[in-house]
Amino acid sequence: MFISGEAFIRGACFFSPAQVEHVPTRLFYKKEVIRSSAEQTVVVSNIVGHCAVLSYKEYCTSRLTEVSENDVFVCESKYDYADKIIKKFNKPLKVHNMWLFFL
Repeated sequence: MFISGEAFIRGACFFSPAQVEHVPTRLFYKKEVIRSSAEQTVVVSNIVGHCAVLSYKEYCTSRLTEVSENDVFVCESKYDYADKIIKKFNKPLKVHNMWLFFL
């Protein structure tokens, strides 16, 4: 999307477990991120790189070679801001051959 000549991109936000409230006994994978229930719109010029967020099955079997190993993450949960709880996905995370970007 373009507004006043600037390009914007809209998408889901992913957070590390340290960035969301959760019970202290909850265990996470080393490279796990949590999908937020909120979406965000950012200016394309603020993007500094890209990463891949995969379901657990894809993380174990289908690593991308185009993305550095440091930028590959696993996601199997979502964070609900309203209830402030982390819930497992009912169905695996779907990624349709798209790049995910970080600020």
